[in-house]
Amino acid sequence: MPKKSVKKEIKKEKHPLAGFILSIFAFIFSCVPVIGLALSILGIIFSSIGLKSGKRGFSIAGLIISIFSIIIALIVLFAVILILAIGWNVLMGAYID
Repeated sequence: MPKKSVKKEIKKEKHPLAGFILSIFAFIFSCVPVIGLALSILGIIFSSIGLKSGKRGFSIAGLIISIFSIIIALIVLFAVILILAIGWNVLMGAYID
């Protein structure tokens, strides 16, 4: 009987660390919006699950870094879309004139 509770305890303690590691990778890859957003969302999910365990420090750090990474990835995504839209208009304007 005690082995099951120990296994559940070990499984719960893996989520905060996984969320923290995913959020670090999300921050590194936040310049690539699709990868950064996907890793940030996974980091938020794992960190949120990990808040219920004993290692709340990793969970809170993972949540903060993941949210910051999402903001950076959205800014980069918006900039890329804006640059492509302006570039497309300039390119098409050059052919029309």
